Amino acid sequence: MDKLRYRPLSREGLNWAIVLLAFALRWPWPLPEWTHVDERAFVLYPLGFWSGDLNPHFFNYPTLVLYLASALYYAYFLLFSAESLEYFVAYRYFVDAADLLAITRTANALVSTGTVAVCMAIGGRLYGRMGGQLAGLLLAVMPLHARFAHLAITDVTAGFFVALAVLYGVRVVQTGGRGDLALAGVWAGLAAASKYPAGLALVAVLVGCLLGRRWAMWVPVALAGLSFALVSPYTFLDWGGFREAFAAMAQEHLVSDGHTSGEPVWWYWLHHNLRYGLGWVGLLALPVALLWPGADPRREEWVVLAGAVVFALLLFGASSVFMRYAQPLAPLLAVLLVRWGMALSHRRGLLAVWLALLVAEPLYATLQQRALIAGEDTREQARVWLKEHMPQSQRIIQLPKGAGQIPLLKPEQIFVRIDPYVASFGVESLERALRLLADGPELPALYVDWTLKNYHQMEFPGPSDGEMLVLHYDHPLAAMKDEDGRAWFDEASAVAWLASFSGGNAAGAVFDKVDWHFAPVGGFGAVERTGPNIRIGVLPWYEGEPVPTGREFFNAYSLLLEGNKAAREARWDEAALAYKSLLETPFLLNELFVLSYLYRMFLAMGQVLDHLGNTEGAEEAWLAAAKIQHQEAEPYFKLGKIFADRGQHESSVQHYGKALELAPDDTIILFNLGVGLMHLGRNAGAVEKLERAAALAPDVEILLNLTTAYGRNGQKTRAMATFIRARELDPDHPQVAAIERMMAAPR
Repeated sequence: MDKLRYRPLSREGLNWAIVLLAFALRWPWPLPEWTHVDERAFVLYPLGFWSGDLNPHFFNYPTLVLYLASALYYAYFLLFSAESLEYFVAYRYFVDAADLLAITRTANALVSTGTVAVCMAIGGRLYGRMGGQLAGLLLAVMPLHARFAHLAITDVTAGFFVALAVLYGVRVVQTGGRGDLALAGVWAGLAAASKYPAGLALVAVLVGCLLGRRWAMWVPVALAGLSFALVSPYTFLDWGGFREAFAAMAQEHLVSDGHTSGEPVWWYWLHHNLRYGLGWVGLLALPVALLWPGADPRREEWVVLAGAVVFALLLFGASSVFMRYAQPLAPLLAVLLVRWGMALSHRRGLLAVWLALLVAEPLYATLQQRALIAGEDTREQARVWLKEHMPQSQRIIQLPKGAGQIPLLKPEQIFVRIDPYVASFGVESLERALRLLADGPELPALYVDWTLKNYHQMEFPGPSDGEMLVLHYDHPLAAMKDEDGRAWFDEASAVAWLASFSGGNAAGAVFDKVDWHFAPVGGFGAVERTGPNIRIGVLPWYEGEPVPTGREFFNAYSLLLEGNKAAREARWDEAALAYKSLLETPFLLNELFVLSYLYRMFLAMGQVLDHLGNTEGAEEAWLAAAKIQHQEAEPYFKLGKIFADRGQHESSVQHYGKALELAPDDTIILFNLGVGLMHLGRNAGAVEKLERAAALAPDVEILLNLTTAYGRNGQKTRAMATFIRARELDPDHPQVAAIERMMAAPR
């Protein structure tokens, strides 16, 4: 039974050649400097574990691959970095993590290559040495599998563990060994711990148990659950966070239309993803291979088939149609294709023709993809041009927003990383990190992103004597919204173009329509390099406040946090000094900070100045907060209170009224507004507001003031009834005793 024996790689030179070919096709050199949007997770969360908090506070993915990346990064830090740990983390978290992504990308290329070796092992188990080599070769050149190996994503590792689970499911059928049964469950659990849907590999394992007459199916199920829990424990320890994220991900990828092609999902997979991932011959050969009776059919083929069916059903049933989601399916398809080839094994000429037809198109596509990924990218060309010709910080307009932008240091990319950083390291560590970046070596230029709409609304105070940088992207994956399109039509003629970078005729190539991966899957002759076509130009601008450098931005942010912290701790003088320093920077703060940050800053600044007795400064700060977030009630409430303290009750009531419009059920606002109306002698209005407050929260203070309002409004009976309610709530309240004395006094 030579077909059942699989010989180790060390004894098989051809197997080694296939593995080396697979690695060469999966590891483009040099690695691309642009990053995919999903790769950000492989920076933020692995570094977050260095705080000692192993909870990722992020459950879009399980944590196995993130933990492994974290360990690799730490080894890299220990062996090669001369920086302090805090600066190492801060720089890569907020500025540039290209070196860390290179580590994960290389590791994924190795893991993907390992999947080819496992695929050979499955083929060898089913069809002997030749079958294993054919399966390995088909997977090695398959663009459906090789295309994504260079990315820092979880799909690659998930596909590796799925292949291992299927391999050991086959072994269970063939040998019935307890060790194989246990390991099959472990690999299925690790697949789920890499990417949740990959846990469906357990179905193939259970089919292997049935076919091998191993009825102790609880063993692989239990070990799958245990291995998953060991390497992704916070899915249970932080159950609420996991459940919320998992439900959101299921909603997004199973039923929503955010990542659909506009076609029936099954049809898109067939004519697009699988057609370009396998080639026309491979796609057409697949049903023939499945239906071919074969000379020596084996029960263990059902294990592979079960795995392929369950993952195919998942892909066809989900709404998202990312090609990379087929990573677990690809090695199983390679094995199933070999089923037909082995029927021709005794006719070597036909087998050679079969193999050539099956390999030709995928190999060409994979070679083309590798060449493009390892070559120049228009985004990198544009970034180098900007560094050489415009090294200082700039204001920019990018059209369209979203996919394919030049990787630049921008405030918004820093702000989206704040919450994950704080969740892992805390606010105090964030303050230190920002100060390290502000005081450390020079950073890349900072680019402040504007919208074309905001630029269009600008009114220059004088003749334009400056420039607003325009970055225009043209690519099928980068669509312009209608609003931007209309604004662009009005402004395009005013742009003075300085440089352009073309990837070729992107409209003539074929792309993964829902993935922002700018390497084509077909039509390679139309493109010369990856990335969108980019034009760089300038629009007129009035040179007002300068744009800060990267270090100056981090210094401003550090001052903001310093002031907020001092305000929280009631260190009023220190808070005022930090805010004063921030306001004296020569930059436009609304360009540097998102509105929510500025709102909280002015809110806290008003509180600080109020405590220091600077009521005019507090008023200005709260007016600024109200202007920034005009839908928030708090600044209007604080303004109402500050005017009330001055005895300016008309202004106080106006601001309380505005606050009440924004928060109509806030009892504190209702109470203060009612008191203010009493001061103005508008007792009927005071009664109405205090009645509403008492209905929402029958507090003794509210009831006592309502008693007074009723009395002033001539409603004596209601005044007495309300006073009795207040006395029942707190008979020892000093105002209760005072009113009782007043009522008992002789008239």
